[in-house]
Amino acid sequence: MEMKRIKEFLSCIFAVFALISAAYAQGGAGQLNPSYPYQRTFAGAKVIGVYNGVVYGLQFGQSGTVPGYDNFLYSNDQGNTWINTGVSSSQALGNAGSVIQMVFQCNMQFIITNNGKIYRNQLNAWSNWADVSVPNVPANTTGRPDSLASNGLYLYYGNYNGDTNNPGVGAHVYSSPNCGTSWSEVLATNGRHVHAIGADPSNISSIWVSIGDGGYADAGLWHSSSSGSGGSFVRVSGNRYGIDLAFPPQVNGLPGWVLLEGDGSNPSGLFAPPVVMAFDKANLSGSPGILNSTTEGLIWPNSRKTSPTIPGCTQASYWGGSGAGISVTSEGNLFWINSNEGDPCIRTGVWLAQGPDFTSWALLEELTGQITGWEYYKTFEIGPYLFNNIYRIKKPRFVGQ
Repeated sequence: MEMKRIKEFLSCIFAVFALISAAYAQGGAGQLNPSYPYQRTFAGAKVIGVYNGVVYGLQFGQSGTVPGYDNFLYSNDQGNTWINTGVSSSQALGNAGSVIQMVFQCNMQFIITNNGKIYRNQLNAWSNWADVSVPNVPANTTGRPDSLASNGLYLYYGNYNGDTNNPGVGAHVYSSPNCGTSWSEVLATNGRHVHAIGADPSNISSIWVSIGDGGYADAGLWHSSSSGSGGSFVRVSGNRYGIDLAFPPQVNGLPGWVLLEGDGSNPSGLFAPPVVMAFDKANLSGSPGILNSTTEGLIWPNSRKTSPTIPGCTQASYWGGSGAGISVTSEGNLFWINSNEGDPCIRTGVWLAQGPDFTSWALLEELTGQITGWEYYKTFEIGPYLFNNIYRIKKPRFVGQ
């Protein structure tokens, strides 16, 4: 009888714990749809782009060092099977660098490498790449996802790892009207480098640039309403700066937003940047409409937790750091990962916030430590899946979606 009571007591405790955990994970009203469970598996490749129903990737292994381990791959069935082209990317590019991302325009495919080079080829052609890199970029320029972007009319490129001395004009943006044949500088400003360039899918003339890092006078979010023509960019974010961009659709008369990953360069600081910020496109002439800050937790559950310590941390752990892998799904939900930026006390996880206002969120998975590369890679969507770096994620949804 005593053992039965103990079991009943433990069952009650576990039930209460489950309810508390579910309430925290679902963010209040946000309830995940059980018909679309979250699942993360190895994608079978390092994914670099999605276009017209095709997923493009690289054979995953010792990329750039051993021929045959970085062959170009593609999948016509959402990553279930991969077709190996037999062409090594490092050999095809003359060992000029490792491929980071693929961008499509002019019925051609463009790749950006980790040393900031740009190469062009016909669709689904894998040899004889043409070097169409921007000439005379700053010294030490490297590449990163979304340093190369397209609005369907122009290509845009921004340098990464430019000026490391503050002050200094280290952030440069270039555009090409002719598929990379020639480039013109359209923005040069007091920042270290360019984190990302994004074209608003609802208005191709609206070009956004994320400039870092913190401490530089011109770091922040910049905007051009005229396809990024020279002299048209205006800084719209005040002292807020971040990394990558996402563009949720305008729904039910709500203002159109631009979402920006926070760059937690000082994640343990009291005034560390928020993990996700939102800017009101209708209010760019005044103070930008920021949905999330260190005191507002509408998108991000932004507070220090009294959680137990985790390995390497001497205080209570908490959620914070930088945003990563930001993407708006076809259901209008916000997907992102939080990166601990090297702070051992920051817990990391994979998240989903429910559109259109993103006030309800769900923790999809808590990560143990950092998954190498996630914080630098872009999230792509195709069918029921999200692809991020080397992972394929079965896309979750909220109830009613």
